[in-house]
Amino acid sequence: MKVSLALCIAWAHSAAAQGTTAADLGLRLRPSACVRAQRFGHAGDGGWDVCVDALRPDAVVYSAGTFNDPSFDVAMAAVGCQVWAFDPTLEQQGFGETAVGLSSHPNVTFRAVGLGGRDMVHPSGTAPWQYPGLGYGRSANSKPWELRTVDGLMNELNHSTLDVLKIDIEGGEWPVLEHILSNAELRTRLGKGKLVRQLLLEIHLLPGRDEFLKWVALSAPPLSTGLHRFLQKFWLEHSPSAPKFPMTSTQAAADANAHALGMLAQLETLGFALFSYNLNANGPLAAVTQLPTCHELAFVWLPRPAQPAPNRTPGAGPKAAPVPKPTKGPKRAHDPKAAWASAKGARRGGVDRRRSGASPVR
Repeated sequence: MKVSLALCIAWAHSAAAQGTTAADLGLRLRPSACVRAQRFGHAGDGGWDVCVDALRPDAVVYSAGTFNDPSFDVAMAAVGCQVWAFDPTLEQQGFGETAVGLSSHPNVTFRAVGLGGRDMVHPSGTAPWQYPGLGYGRSANSKPWELRTVDGLMNELNHSTLDVLKIDIEGGEWPVLEHILSNAELRTRLGKGKLVRQLLLEIHLLPGRDEFLKWVALSAPPLSTGLHRFLQKFWLEHSPSAPKFPMTSTQAAADANAHALGMLAQLETLGFALFSYNLNANGPLAAVTQLPTCHELAFVWLPRPAQPAPNRTPGAGPKAAPVPKPTKGPKRAHDPKAAWASAKGARRGGVDRRRSGASPVR
């Protein structure tokens, strides 16, 4: 049986990926942070683990990124949650029926806008959407796409707190997090559990340039002749539909990844506990990267334990030991002439610190 090189590489790397853990991302997995976690939506990609005991009645859920799988949105709506789904790409990708189906559900409201780091509109031809969504440029938007900040949408829809914020937008998650964490007011609300109570993230890390080029080669037809290789090279360099490495260098990609993982670490310092981690090993770069680039993370905010206030009640607590009073020697009669003579002698025989430059005695 003939086995392709692509299949061999994919198998080798997927086997190594099985050992990938949250610790590889610098995160601490804390399943005990959630008493009862439940899967909503499909068991695989498209479904998400939710901490059920942290949900309020009529919970408000924002779901950014629907694609052709609204199973999570529908499942959350089925238990009484009020779901707002956001995705500006469905019509172009041929998934208009997904939007229609979502809009027909009584507890789901669909908006053809996306989440972003600022309110803006991508003119036609300027917003590539394939993985990672804001980088490779394999296909652009045929119509204008609108992006909104999460706080802007919350203000418009009159939502003060989100019970669940799910973000699966193919690389666009980082500008959203950057906006929240760099805004003092939003960061404060986040740390107090008043902005978002649960954060479900599919994160996308960048590969190195060599890994990216390997992926491009595996994605292309087998090259049997020099002519084929020449045509592929020409296509990569000149075709607007060819995948483009989104960074200037491998080091730039590594720096971007480090900054991204640093934002996840900030979430932990603000009280968010990672209660569920799943590796998405089916991403397009899974066959060529040592560390998988696609991970599904579920955080829940935990209130910090209150620090006991100091007991200031009079008479409460153990009594402090009495402070001993200084002992006094026998009183002497004050002789002004003797005191003046003593001071005069000290000035003559001692050091005049003001004239010698020495520091005055304090």
